[in-house]
Amino acid sequence: MNQPKYQIGDRIPQSPFTLRGIALQNSGKYLYFVQVDGSNNCFVATLDDLAQSFAITRLRELFHEKEQLQKLRSGLISQLRQRLSLEFSEAARHTMKISQVKGYTPIIYWLAFNHFNSRYEKKYNDSIAPKLGIFITDFTRAHAKTIIDLEHRITETGDKSSRKFHGNSIIRSHLYMRACCTVTRKIKRHELRKELSDRYAVLRTSVKGKDAITRILFKLTRMLFYELVKETRIG
Repeated sequence: MNQPKYQIGDRIPQSPFTLRGIALQNSGKYLYFVQVDGSNNCFVATLDDLAQSFAITRLRELFHEKEQLQKLRSGLISQLRQRLSLEFSEAARHTMKISQVKGYTPIIYWLAFNHFNSRYEKKYNDSIAPKLGIFITDFTRAHAKTIIDLEHRITETGDKSSRKFHGNSIIRSHLYMRACCTVTRKIKRHELRKELSDRYAVLRTSVKGKDAITRILFKLTRMLFYELVKETRIG
């Protein structure tokens, strides 16, 4: 008979879970009674469930890490624009978006490392600032290097696409994260979550990849809309 992968008291690697109990099923597979760190909540899971939980936990960590890095970048970009308004005013109004190909913002890279770029060199030579004896300072270039280092971390955290976390984008992102963290797991108690979870399990048998989650989100959005209409009529 196979031995359980984890023993009681083990902290499951790369997760916020500690094993509190083990039960052998008739099928020969083990059920694990797992406690969530920092709480008294426990749940029962198979090895497959735990593997999915690891993926969800990692996804949540990456999402929040990338979101925080984006916020830090926004603040640093604002400070850079303030300095450039004196030292290179034409660049202060320049779009500063992470290139999907390069993984960093080209003009900030040029500022940080002062490598030759005919486009930015021409724009700087035509600028009024150097003609007045105002030049890009070492402090500004060091600040640009900090932003480039941050952008590298952002691209390493997820894919190389730049996502603006505000407005509709952040709503869609949080909605998708909620679906990944709740609907894709087996739910037994909460009526609404169980309905969505059961529907997701059915969809997975015929729909591959993210399409199953997308369809669940459509269903969830319709349900929320109907609730909103109901509340409006009552009011």
